[in-house]
Parts: sequence; structure tokens; C-alpha cells
Amino acid sequence: MSESPFASANITYNPQWFPLITAVLGDDVCLLYSGIMVALGKNSCTELEASVCEEGYGPQKWHADGDHLFKWAHQPAHCLNVFVPLVNLSQQNGPTEFAPGTHIESKSAFTEKEDTFPICAKAGSAIIFDYRIQHRGGHNVSEEDRLVMYLCYCKPWFKDLNNRRSRMSLMGEEPQVARTLHRWGTQPRDSADVAGMQADKSQAQSNLSQAEMENGSGERWVLFTLDVELDTEDGVGKTASVEFCKGDRPEEVALAFCSRHGLISEENDAASALQALVEEQLELVQAAVTENVSHKRQRTD
Repeated sequence: MSESPFASANITYNPQWFPLITAVLGDDVCLLYSGIMVALGKNSCTELEASVCEEGYGPQKWHADGDHLFKWAHQPAHCLNVFVPLVNLSQQNGPTEFAPGTHIESKSAFTEKEDTFPICAKAGSAIIFDYRIQHRGGHNVSEEDRLVMYLCYCKPWFKDLNNRRSRMSLMGEEPQVARTLHRWGTQPRDSADVAGMQADKSQAQSNLSQAEMENGSGERWVLFTLDVELDTEDGVGKTASVEFCKGDRPEEVALAFCSRHGLISEENDAASALQALVEEQLELVQAAVTENVSHKRQRTD
């Protein structure tokens, strides 16, 4: 997920599902993790796995990706999963099965006797569901592997300490660190609202240790800001700031900024130009940090 095409902002902010995510979770969301799930087909069997080649790999156990925040009362969704099949999902390759209603706290005690259903979908579709709902990957009895991309979005204050499996890579990549996403396609809030957000953020940061923040709390450390001159309809220019934080991706930051300010169009390539500026500034910041660390080591020696 760290390389093209999966690292593209067009996936993270995909218009097929991102507006629905922010409609449920709010404008400020965190990408908790993302990746690709693989359910091996019969063609992927080896000689050591001959016993399962005929029957295929069995279904997953029923599970929820996360628990309820409180047990005394049901709460609105704080975390949503998006599954995007990379192949057509059919009964043969074992689509994900769901137990409807089990995301509700009073109905979370699940037994397999209850009604469940699979979702068959074409490649490129989006399946969105509550993090707390009981589900399982089905039984793949087809010849081919079943590949599904997943993205988990959450409210910016949420951190899942129990679900580490979804951040770990089978391909040797570094574990994913949650990051707060930049606002997309919404107007900046008024000054009172911004002040309240900053106060909440400061309080949240004061309650977190350094280790907690490095392990993916979704908290944002500003590395630099860029002032951008914008043209307006009345011909009077105005200045808007681009904020780049630790863990941000230049393409995402540029596209989000241009979306907020109505700069995305077929005739206007402002996002690419801004991305280049952000990347250039990021290189300067990284070089300055490296030089500063080098000087400190020399003084220590």
C-alpha cells in the first residue's frame, strides 16, 4: 500500500466512498490502516498443502474488527471499514459474510444460528460497514486467489490497541502508522470552531506519551506550512495556508487543499503544481533535520 497505484490519494479520498465516510464520521477523520487481503485459491496450493487443495481453504472465524467503546449504551459509529474487491466476488471464491445488526451493543452476542448473508460484488465496488459488525471471509473453493483491498477510517481521537494484525504486512513492509487526513471538499470552519479544535487537540496531545504518538495515535505534528496566493471572483487575491504534518503524503495534501478551494478541474492542474512545491519544501525540511542531527552528534562526540 506504500507504492503506486495503491498509495494514490485518489484511493484514500475516492469519491465513491469518502463522502459517505465523512457523512458518518465527520469532516475530520483518520486513516487507521489499509492493505490487501488474500484468500488463496487452489492454484496457489503447494505440495505441502495437498490436503487442502481439493477442498480449498476454509472460511474465517466470525469476528468483529473492534469492540464497543462502552458497554452500558450503544454509541454511533466511530470506525468504518471499506472493502474494495480487486476481483469479482462470487459464491465460488468466498465473499465476506455479514451478520446484520451485530454492530449494535445489545445484539453483539452472536451465534451462527442467526441470519447471515454474503455480499457478491464486481471488482472495483465498495462495501462499507461498521467496524463492530460480525463478519468473516468466506470459503474460497475457486482456482484463483481472492484479493480485496481494505481501508479503515475512524474518528481522529480513536486508537485501536487490540487490532494489530491489520497493520502488519506479509510483504516485509514497515507497519502502518495511522494518520489524520486533510479535510476534503469542505469550506474552512469559522474562527471559533477552529479555536475549539485546537484546544481539543492540545488536550489530547498532553494525554499521550511519546511512544503512543509514534505508534499511530493519529495525532498530527506540523512539519511546515506554505502560504498560497489564490485568485477570487472579485479579482482580489487572498492567501491560504497549506499545512504539512508528519506522516502526510504530498499528493494527498495537494489534492485535499485544491478540493477545499475549488481548484480541481480538467483545465486546471493546480494539484500537480502544488504537489511539486510541497515535495520541494519537504526535501528542504528533511535536509535541515539531517544536518541538525549531524551537528548534534558532532558536539556529542
